[in-house]
Amino acid sequence: MLLRHSMMNTAVPRPGTVCKLLGATLLTSSRMFFTTTPSFFTPNKVQVCINASDGTPYKRAYDEGTSLMEALRDDPTLPVDAAGACSGTCQCSTCHVLMRSPEWFAKTEKLYPVSDAEQDCLDKTPGATDASRLGCQVVLTEALDGLELDLPKTTIDLRWQAAYQRATKK
Repeated sequence: MLLRHSMMNTAVPRPGTVCKLLGATLLTSSRMFFTTTPSFFTPNKVQVCINASDGTPYKRAYDEGTSLMEALRDDPTLPVDAAGACSGTCQCSTCHVLMRSPEWFAKTEKLYPVSDAEQDCLDKTPGATDASRLGCQVVLTEALDGLELDLPKTTIDLRWQAAYQRATKK
């Protein structure tokens, strides 16, 4: 018992010391604190310039590897309603965005070609243009740093529109 107690005391860092543990900083005082995510797991940030549907410009930084839909949906400071209602399955068009320039559309198309499912959804989306993409199909990467896009004036959930059309057909 005495041996175990003395080993525990020697293994605990002294107050005020700083240790590195797998890239995470361990600060000690009367208690030990760990960062929640080690520094080597911290994702890079991707800058995105967004024009809201009312014309208000926003500049935000989102984690690399996040889909555009998730980034916009989870940002409480943006005026986005119901973005990603289908959770990224290419069925609703609520994550519809407009690339601000042909260059940005070409860049996203090169990284993430428009699938048949995405094109089918965009074909039914009101206000869709040649610059339209579904945010759920675009993952933010370093190559998209500085991405410029516009949010459409209106979005609809195509799943409910289709259900309504089926229900009202006689």
